[in-house]
Order: sequence, then C-alpha cells, then structure tokens
Amino acid sequence: MTFYKRRVLTLLLILVLLMVPATAALATSNIPAKDTWRVTASSIQSDEFKPGFLADGNMETRWSSQAKDEEWALIDLGKVVEITGFTLHWENGYSNKYNILVSTDAQVWTTVYINDEGDGQMDDIFIRPVSARYVRLDTRERATSWGNSLWEFDIKGTDDIVDISVIAGGGVNTTALMDGRKDTVWKSEAVDRAELLLDLRRSRSISGLRIDWGEQYAGSVDMAISLDGKEWREVSSISVAEGSQGQSDFVPNDPTDVRYIRLVLTNPVKPEGGFAIGDISLRGPMEVFSPFIRYQFDARRAPFGDYPPHLRGYQTYWTLVGLPMDTEESLFDEFGNLESRRDGAMLMPYVKEGDQLYSAAVAANIQQDLQDGYLPVPIVRWETGNGLHFRSEAITTGPIDASMTYVRHTLANRSDTVRKGELIVTVRPAQINPKWQHGGLSPITSIRYVHDTGKQVMINDKITYLALTPADSFLASQYAHGDIANHLRGRFVVSAGADRKGDTKSIEDQTGTGLLSGAWTYVFELQPGESKEVVFAAPLHDTLSNLKPAEDFEKLRLEYVTFWTDKLNRVGFDLANKAVVNTVKSQIAYILLNNDGVVIQPGARSYNRTWMRDGAIISATLMRLGFFEEVRDFLNWYAERVEPDGLVPPILFTSGEVYDGWGRNIEWDSQGQFIYAIMEYYRFTSDREFLEKHFDAVHRAMKYIVTLRERTLDPKHYENLEAGERLKGILPPSISHEGFITPMHSYWDDFWAMRGWADGIEMAEILGRKFLADWARTEGKKFSRSVKESIAKTMAWKSLDYIPVDADKGTPDPTSIAIAMFPTEAWHILPADVLDRTFRNYYQLVKERDAGSTPYSYTPYEVRNILALATLGYRKEAFHLHEILFKGRRPANWNEFAEVVLSDSRKGVYIGDMPHTWVGAGYVNSVRGLIVMEEDNSKTLNLLFGTPREWLEGDGIALSNFPTHFGNLMMQANWDDKDQRLSLDVDMPKYEDRKIYVRWPIHKKGKPKQVAVEGDDSYRVDDHGIWLAGNKFTLMAKW
Repeated sequence: MTFYKRRVLTLLLILVLLMVPATAALATSNIPAKDTWRVTASSIQSDEFKPGFLADGNMETRWSSQAKDEEWALIDLGKVVEITGFTLHWENGYSNKYNILVSTDAQVWTTVYINDEGDGQMDDIFIRPVSARYVRLDTRERATSWGNSLWEFDIKGTDDIVDISVIAGGGVNTTALMDGRKDTVWKSEAVDRAELLLDLRRSRSISGLRIDWGEQYAGSVDMAISLDGKEWREVSSISVAEGSQGQSDFVPNDPTDVRYIRLVLTNPVKPEGGFAIGDISLRGPMEVFSPFIRYQFDARRAPFGDYPPHLRGYQTYWTLVGLPMDTEESLFDEFGNLESRRDGAMLMPYVKEGDQLYSAAVAANIQQDLQDGYLPVPIVRWETGNGLHFRSEAITTGPIDASMTYVRHTLANRSDTVRKGELIVTVRPAQINPKWQHGGLSPITSIRYVHDTGKQVMINDKITYLALTPADSFLASQYAHGDIANHLRGRFVVSAGADRKGDTKSIEDQTGTGLLSGAWTYVFELQPGESKEVVFAAPLHDTLSNLKPAEDFEKLRLEYVTFWTDKLNRVGFDLANKAVVNTVKSQIAYILLNNDGVVIQPGARSYNRTWMRDGAIISATLMRLGFFEEVRDFLNWYAERVEPDGLVPPILFTSGEVYDGWGRNIEWDSQGQFIYAIMEYYRFTSDREFLEKHFDAVHRAMKYIVTLRERTLDPKHYENLEAGERLKGILPPSISHEGFITPMHSYWDDFWAMRGWADGIEMAEILGRKFLADWARTEGKKFSRSVKESIAKTMAWKSLDYIPVDADKGTPDPTSIAIAMFPTEAWHILPADVLDRTFRNYYQLVKERDAGSTPYSYTPYEVRNILALATLGYRKEAFHLHEILFKGRRPANWNEFAEVVLSDSRKGVYIGDMPHTWVGAGYVNSVRGLIVMEEDNSKTLNLLFGTPREWLEGDGIALSNFPTHFGNLMMQANWDDKDQRLSLDVDMPKYEDRKIYVRWPIHKKGKPKQVAVEGDDSYRVDDHGIWLAGNKFTLMAKW
C-alpha cells in the first residue's frame, strides 16, 4: 500500500516540475550538451530507472538506485570544462546527506560540495569555479526507505557565475558568499550596516534564500529583488536576534522570477559591529519557506527534546488509545506525548528545575509498557537522572460518540532531598504523526483559555484539551524564532493574558504561521517519597457530555483495564514465552481499535480506509481468536458493495463509497479474497444462513474472475510479445501485489483466485448448487492449469531458479509467494524443487541481513514466510525467522509492528501506519499456525505444526475454547527436557472425515522410543509425527 501513495506523490511532483521554468537546465556556453554526456551509476532500481535518465533533459524520467544509502552516479562530460555549480532535481526518494566530487581523470577526486541537511525537491548549488571532466554524486544517507532518485542533474558553467558586490560594509573574500561552503567566510568591516548585491546573470525563479552565518550575525535582514536592477521590490524583512541561535536563517519570499537580489544587514549582535557570512544559497520555487519548514528549521537548531523529535527527522513511534468501533482514536507516543485525534495538536510534558529542562526524549532512562503486558493501556516511564521519576499513561472511556481520552502524568521524588521546580505541559502546533506519514503540522491560529469546566483550552475555536488538575499558570505564545520552547528556556516569548491564576487568556496568530503554542505550569515542592500528578482530558468528538473529574481517573482506568481484559481473553491461549502471548493478544486489541464502526482497517491515520486484501486476512485472524460478530458485520457491509458485474471493490472508504484514487479497478486479488473470507466465516461458525445470504455475491465474484481471464485468453493480449504464451489464461495486469507501481501479471492475484475457486466450489456443494459447483470446478481447473503453465513458461523465459511473483519481469519475492501455502493452499501447482530453493535462499539472505552490519530495511509482511518454511519442512528455520522478525517490534514492550522496519530505527521514513494490523494479523496467523494449522484440502488438523521447544517448556501450551475449522479445541502440550518426553492432552468435538496429525517437536528427529495414546487405538506413527482419528485423547511420546 505504501507504493500507491508514492505513485500519487510522484505524479503530482511531475506536474509541478513541468510548470517550473527550466532555467537551470539551459545549456551554458562552455558545458557540453547533455546528449553527449555518458552517465553510469552504482545500481538501478530496475530497467525503468536507468542512469542516463538523470541527464536526458526530461522531467518525466529518472534514475533510481537500489534501496541503499551509499550509492553513486557518475557523469563524464567528454572533456575538461570549467564548472561553477549544479542543480539537482530530486524525486521523492531524495538523499539528506550527499557529496559532489569532480575530477579531470576519474582517478584523483576533489570534493566540491557537501550537504548534510538535504530536504529534497531542488538543490540549486554554486561552487567556486573548478576545472573537471567528471562529476560524481555520492549519496551517503537516504531520507526515505526507497532508493536515491533524481529527475535531472544539471551542471552550471561560466555563464552561471553569480556576480557579488558589497555596496556598503566593505570586507574581504566576497567569493566565499556563494561557494557552497560554510567554512569559507566573508567578513565585513566593523560597521552597523552592510549591503550586498547579487546579480544572478539571468532571471531565475526562487522562493527566497538561506544565510549561513559566521561568528557575527545580523539582528535584522531586509531583502529586495529586481529583474532589471532599476525597479526594486521589498519582499522580506526578518528579525534574527529574537530567539535565533545565529547559525542560519531563511529570508523568504513568494515564488517569483528574479535576477538581482539586494540584502541589507543591520543590528549586528556583537558590540564591536560587523557581519560574517559563511554561505548564501538560493531556494527553488517549490521550496517555499512554509510554516512547517520554519518550525522544522528552528527545532533543528534548538536542544534536542525542546520540540517534537520528528521535526529533526527523528523517527518516533506511537500507539493507539481508544475504543472499539469509534471513528476517532488518540495517538500516544513513546515519550508520553498525546495527539488527541486525527490531525490534532500535540500535548507534551516537561520537568524544569532551575535552569535544567528535562523531557522524555533526553531522559536518562526510559521505558514503555502496556498494562499487564498486553492491554492497550500504554505507559511511559522516564527519569531525569537525579532522582525524579516521571510516568505518563493514557486511556479512553465513554460511548463512542462522546468518548474522552485521559492522560495522567505523575512526577515522583525518589531522591533523599526536597525537590522544587515546575511540571510543565505544553500544547504544540504539531501532530505525533510526522511529515513523512502525511502528518506534520497541526496549525494553531487561536488559543482561548477558559476557566469553567476544568481549565478548558479552545484551539481554533474547538474544545481540545482540558487541564482537569488546575494549573498554577497558563501561558500562550506567539511564534518568534521558536514556540513555547523559548519560554521554557528563558528566551524571548510573546505571551497572552494576565499572569493571575484563573484569568481568561486568549491569543490570535499575528505571524500568519499557525504556530501558536501554550503551556500549563504546575509548581512542585516534593519531599522524598512524595509525588504530584496532573490529569488532562481530550474529547474525541465535539462534546463534553462524558467528561469526568481528575479524581475519577483511577476508577476509569480500572474499568478500562477490566473491559480489555475480558475482551481479549474470550479464548484460552497461553504458552511458555509470555512475550509471544502478549504480542498476539495485543494485535487483537489494535485490530479492534483500528476499526471504524464495522469497517476493518489496517491503520488509524495513513490507512484510514478499508481493503478487502487486509480485511480478509484480519477477519481470519479475529476468528482464530474467537471474534466472529466483528467479522460477520464487516463482511455483511462489504458484500453489499460487490458490484452487479461481480467486481469486488478492492478499496472502500469507511463511508462505504468506492475508493476513487489511483489504482481503482486494477487490483484483482480482492475477487478471491472476498470468497475466501465468506467461506472462512462459515468454516468457523457453520452458519449456513450467512452462506446463503452471500452466495449470489460470491457467484458474481466468480463470474468476474472468468471475465478477467477472458482478457488474457484473447490472442491480442500476448501474441506480439516475446514468450507471450506465458500470459495466456491468467489474470490481467494489476498493482495489488505490494511493490508494483506499474501493473503486472501478478501470481499473487492468481493464487487468491485459485483459493476463490476452491472455496466457491465448496460453498456451492454445501448449498446444494450442483450445477454451479460443477461449473466452478471446471473453470477452477482451467484457471489453475493456466497459472501452472504460466509460471513454468516465465521461469523458462527468464532462466529462473526461483518462483517469480509476476509473469512480466520474473520478479523475486518469496514473501508474496508464501501465500501459495497459507492461506491459499495453491502450492501444489508449483515445482517442488524450485519452491524449496526459493525459500532456502530467502532464509539464507535473512540470516545474513540479521547478522551483518550493512544497513537494511524490510517489511514485516515477511511473517508470512514463517508458515511457508514450516510447510516445506524447515521448522527450525521457521522458528528462527520468527525470532528475527520478533525483534522488529517498535517499541518492543508495546507489542506492535509498523509496515517497514529499518536497521536504523531512528531514521525518519514512511513506515505505513502504527500499529499496522495487516502485519499484526499476519503475525498472529503465523504464531497460531506453528501450533495449530488446518489443511482444508485434506481436512487435516495439524497440531504442533512447527512448535519450538521454548514454547513447550514449563507450563507449556494451553489452549481452551480455541476455534478451529473443525470445532473448538482444548489442548495442553508440555515438553519435559529431563525425561525427553512430550505430553499432549486433546479434547474437541467429533467431526466427520477430519484427521489429526501431531508433529514431533522441532528439536527432535525420528520416531520416539516409546509412544502411548489413551483414547485412540487407531493411531499411526511415522518419523515426523502421529496420525490420530479420535477427538479426545492423551498422548505421551518419549525419546
């Protein structure tokens, strides 16, 4: 799903780039034409993104490297020329750290530009003139999880040199003003005013400039622009001194064409006067100094922890607080910060003692937990390092149309001295959801502080936060080179209202930035052992009808804990590794929290809509742990939206409307997934009435699979293509496989369609629709045969030694092939030796990735491969893979998965959503499958399918009221290492034609020396396990 968003962003960026005057790309007198350049690169993402595309003059083509940090692109100009700069047009996959080097012989290289603060879009770079034939871009760190990607790379020549004049102020080394280096500095004379004139030599479109200061910076900067050097227009005036660190400043203007720039520097900050500038750089027309960039800019030069860390590109993790079926949820991050509802402003706590300011982001020790290890009651604990301990916890209560989130902050003195200071809770114009997650700012244009029902704060005229514990004071702040953080640090701040406790305080944005902020202050004086707590409330809907006082927090918390304890323990599920048990149970809670009403969603922010792809798997997960009503209601809702021709909409908005964004009607996996989900509900519930109700929609969905297949049976679809017969009779191109931007013939879709045919046949037989069952059997066989032949032909065409995931390029992706084993059970059509090799090679790569020091990223969708390996007989490897992927929880004690995991856990890149419950559902299915695994084709219930010894030791595995396709299971399984004995007790309903196969523990090889079965005389033992026909028995096996 992440790739759909990337595609939309890419298309929008192309449109913007096409509207930008390509002045920087104009050929200059001494730089050879681009069609004579020779471009090579360290790697390419695929053939669609060749190195030459970064220098072909076409803003619709691009170079993209593999998804690695350290990559390079090399340009050979063909001869030595004088180079004066570069213009880089980045795609979404930009580098935030890179170098540019030049050489005359490709042997000896000189670094001419270093960027450690890349922000993508366009980098307009000027350097001191240098002679070179070769130019090399060395990327050092990606800003995203994708590769390094450029639309175009332009090289400046002698016609692009900026003429710089010092009109007033004198000084030396004017060439240092625009040479791309901060360590070379222009210094004026000891004056109170200096004036600089920049002649860009021709008209350029800019949105301002950046000044990197030397040791002496200006208190004020005024900028004027002109096209002819005669008529001037004042466009910007900034005051630098108030709150500035004197490191660097932006001088913004609206995007405009300009040739001449005049800068007037006044109010030197040092008493001796004078100014010093390290470098001046231009900002392109798309790099407008927006409020977010302003906020980010100031946050990055403030001490870490003063601002939301994601403003510094620091990946912060979060979880959900809310109620099942509610349409709003709060985010609570790993530092104890709260985002009350979608797009809402953030609540952030601090502790201040004297001049020392403490926050969780810079805590001496910090820990995240869930109540009882698995309930969705998040807790954050941190310490200041000198005896003060801080605890934050959040809950949501009330009816779902009037729900309230409460957060309690507790400060405890565990030192042996009296402690005095301030507990400060701030409200900030930022979301917890960061910019790279389509979040970022939460603009605050007005703050009204009203002392009525608690200390109510109206943000943008909406009820947002209430300080249920009365504060000693409240302060609202305008934005002036920083927000309320300036006040916390004792720097300049614009406040609102009187200081007297209880006064109404209001503030309106005077800067046009939407960056207002505020702070409640609680003075403390704590004796050793004493604590102070403050409680805040946030309505999730525009009502206070469910508001409770601060003293009710503990009662509400206990009620919330009881609610979730009862809900998550409706089936008995336990094993020796409690962290695994807790993680499984937490996924169910997160699934229920992500749902809006009856609609199953994989996320609450980025993925706040529904996919049949996610819904089918999440439904299967819910039913495996006893949640049937939620699945029934969702499938009833979705079935109503199957179209008359049988198309199952792959994506729906929670309103029920069909998703109309990019990708609509080019995803075909939903056909089989819908049929599977309907039948899966029946397998667990035996609800024939439900099956009858939806069989017409299922029948239409099957007929639409036939319609889709007819497209590829048409010779026009394949006859003019190399090895075109490989495309015959399978589903047409789609983007449903995660990874495809361009539609492909995806075997992912085909495996799901095979499952759809199998389940449609069974459904028709159960309902006595013999004619339709025979029709479906015939169509299903034809389709399966076509898929089998297609895979064989694609492998032969590409000379592949693995199972490909598509018929177009033969792409390797075992994680998608894994569904051929679970849940589609389509793996019988695959060549066994090649399938085996595919997953052995995958496992080897994962081991190397885990053990190596090379930076990596992966998606936890890989949990699917756990059952794939176990199915192929690699049960030890399956468990090892589980252990590797289990380390990808962020934070570990919150038991949650994102959609993307990076080796650098603090790299700010798109991670899908958190908690991502399609990933979480896949994890639950894999853990459950290692213990209990159905094979529907053979009506076999596998017990201890891939169970490791670590889960059987001690109290072992205990299941009660545990749903399976063959009835609820009661099971107790234990391993005694001293006696080398497996003990197993099983009790479940009788089921016609069902077989039970108990596999021996994965750490034992061969038959046991002794086997005893009480309650089943018809057992049969082999090297891998024991076959049983009964429904109630006790097994003892000893080695």
